[in-house]
Amino acid sequence: MTRRRRIWRTVVDVAAIAGCLGTILFGWLAVRVARDAITDARQLASDSGALDRPELRLSIGSQPLDSDSQNRLFLGFPFTDSKTINVGKVPFFVHNNGKKTARDLVVIDRFPKLARSQLHDALTLRQEGFFPKKDEVQSEIKEIGNFSYIYYSVSHVNPDHGFLLYEPMLLTRTHFDVPLDIGDGSKIVAKINVAFQQNITISATDQVTHDYDVDVETFDCRTDQELLDKTFQQLSGALKTKRAGLSLPLRWLATLESKAFVAFATPTTLSNIEGARLNQVEFKPEAFKEITVYDHSRTRSVFIFTLVIIATLALALLFVFSLRRRRARVVAV
Repeated sequence: MTRRRRIWRTVVDVAAIAGCLGTILFGWLAVRVARDAITDARQLASDSGALDRPELRLSIGSQPLDSDSQNRLFLGFPFTDSKTINVGKVPFFVHNNGKKTARDLVVIDRFPKLARSQLHDALTLRQEGFFPKKDEVQSEIKEIGNFSYIYYSVSHVNPDHGFLLYEPMLLTRTHFDVPLDIGDGSKIVAKINVAFQQNITISATDQVTHDYDVDVETFDCRTDQELLDKTFQQLSGALKTKRAGLSLPLRWLATLESKAFVAFATPTTLSNIEGARLNQVEFKPEAFKEITVYDHSRTRSVFIFTLVIIATLALALLFVFSLRRRRARVVAV
């Protein structure tokens, strides 16, 4: 009787194990079949174009901008007297990187009203360098509050196509040295940095709306190298300020970076507006560069300091271990 029970229990155990293995096997086969079916469905949808979407992106020159963070734009050119109006032509490029035609495209360019308050006839500088035909692009200018808005509407933009936004922009100084009297005849010079904040919104049918924030700063430069030197100083100063605002662990361990898009141009005189000279500062698309500055000097210092501590502790432990071995030998003798 006992033997039969043992045999029966063995059979039951083997059947249970076989059932578990069968369940696992059939489950794996079901997952494999479902995955293959989903893959085939996606491939079929991809081949048929059902998943194709337009993908509109904004770039400055050939440098793509980031819609998830602040973009800094440094424009360098020689400043002249205060009676000269400098009108910049900055090439923003809207491009369709997707596989489907973007339809009912709307681009909204918002910037402070000050940037256009003195342009007058200079509005005719708007470049007609669109890839779509000129009559397919409609534009409208509105002023609301302290901002000016330019609305562009384009019927469609095919894949791997795009158009340029070459709107004129009034370029004034954004970096100032202000002398301050602190008493007792002593004076200090305070450096004040400002920026013109520009926002460009791109939307279309079957397209997620993207917002691009651009801070425009100008630098008085005579050469491209001078602009690069000032860019490095500006970005390095921003990193020091950013690091000072971090908590103590991050202040010593974090590796920071700061970047900007820079371009240099030489003004050309166009005409006179109400007794003032009008200069055009045209920035070519190929002139734009992306400059990135990293700050990890403290991280390296902390790393080297940690290695020194580890090496010191290791030598100390080795010395203690060897000393104990010597004492043990003396006791044994």
